[in-house]
Formats: sequence, C-alpha cells, structure tokens
Amino acid sequence: MEPVICFEMLYPGLDPVRKIKNIAEIGFRNVEFWGSGDKDIPAIASACGEHEVRIVNFSGHRRGSLVSVETHELLFSDLIEAVSAARKLSCPVLMLLTNELGEGGRVKESYAHIPPVDRYDNVRRGLEEALRRTPNDINLV
Repeated sequence: MEPVICFEMLYPGLDPVRKIKNIAEIGFRNVEFWGSGDKDIPAIASACGEHEVRIVNFSGHRRGSLVSVETHELLFSDLIEAVSAARKLSCPVLMLLTNELGEGGRVKESYAHIPPVDRYDNVRRGLEEALRRTPNDINLV
C-alpha cells in the first residue's frame, strides 16, 4: 500500500504543475485530484514525468448522478473526456460518484423523490453502461 495525496486543497493559489513539484519535494510519489476538465493535462503529464510522480486516480465525472437516469448522459459525456485525460496521464483508475457534488463537495441533489429501489437500479444500470464506455485497462471505482 502506498500513500496518495489529493493536490486540490494543498498549496492554495498554485497551479497543479507547481503543486506536483512541491509534493514530490516532500517525498510523495502518488497523487490524485478531482476533475480533469479544468486542468492542463499535457502540463500535468510533463510535471509527473519530471518529478517521478504518478496520477493514480481522479474523478471520472463532475456532472451527472448515477442515481438519476435523467443525468446519465451528462455523466457519460464527462466520463469519455476523463478517459481521454486518463490515457494521457497513464492513470489506471477513475472514480464515479452516485451523486454529483456541488459547492464545498456537498451533494448537489439527493433525488429523494426517487424511491430507493429505483435509485439502486439506476446506479446499477448507469455503472453497467459506464463499464461499456470505458476501456478494460481503466478501472472504475
């Protein structure tokens, strides 16, 4: 087992490239982050190579919720983009959340109006489709 540091909250005001450099300087070699859509992926890949740091995990989506079929296409759209970023970063793992997160990492919508058994079925169907859209060498967690 190896420690992994999420760089999102570390070193406020610094860009991810500088954060990776700082993290490497204190001895860590594995990092994760939230989403790829707002990041310069080639620059992050370069920084990881330069500082011998691996991206081991990041979010496979920032929009959409598995519990609501009405938002699945948003989630799958984000997932396709995340897979592309994961390839560029040699990252083997993408996280999927049951609910989209909003400000402060709080669940944006709980979908309390959807009965629990239907939420469960929506998550199951959503995960099955996500697996179909994800290459076999990338793991979804």
